[in-house]
Amino acid sequence: MENPYGNLKQGLIKVKAKKDVAVDLAGLVEVLEKQIGFEPLTEVRMELTGRLEKQKGKLVLEANGTAQRFQVAASKVKGSLPAEKELIAATATLKAPRSADRIVLWEWKPAEAAGSPSR
Repeated sequence: MENPYGNLKQGLIKVKAKKDVAVDLAGLVEVLEKQIGFEPLTEVRMELTGRLEKQKGKLVLEANGTAQRFQVAASKVKGSLPAEKELIAATATLKAPRSADRIVLWEWKPAEAAGSPSR
């Protein structure tokens, strides 16, 4: 957890994942709520590097390095989305904090390096 005291004053919990390790976001939310007592979590925001692609008619963001996949349920991006398979750095929120399979994409930019970690 990053800067626990400063962030908790703002109502934030910041967690940085190890690179190349998929994160069980639903499990993390459950631990934070049920075992630690931060209930209710109202938003889970992610910053990650990955690629967008169509799968079975749905837009999916695949995290670079972990192959963890998130269905893009909505996009709040101003302007157009990047081309499929383009490596991007994205900011997204989980559509529902306790369900880690669908996201809302808020912004993106070209990733600086192909080896950029997801977090």
